[in-house]
Amino acid sequence: MKVLITGASGHVGHKLLSTAKSRGQDVFATSNQHPTLGGQTTRLDLTNLSPVESLFAKIEPDVVISTAAFTDVDRCEAEFEKAM
Repeated sequence: MKVLITGASGHVGHKLLSTAKSRGQDVFATSNQHPTLGGQTTRLDLTNLSPVESLFAKIEPDVVISTAAFTDVDRCEAEFEKAM
C-alpha cells in the first residue's frame, strides 16, 4: 500500500511519517515550508494544482493523509482568500 502524507514537516505529519516508516509502509511525504526533513519529504505547494496532479500521477497513492495547514493566524487574517 502506498501512503502519501502532506504537511509532513508539521508535528502531526512528522509523527505519522515516522510511524508509517517504522511499520514498513511504502510512504511518500510532502512539505511546503520545511521540505527537507533530512531528505524525507518532497516540496509541494498544495495551492498549485499542476504539481499536485503530477505527483499523484507519479506516486499513485492508495491512501492520502493530509496534515497540511496554514497556521500563521495573523497571516491568515491578512491573506483570507489564501487561507481558505
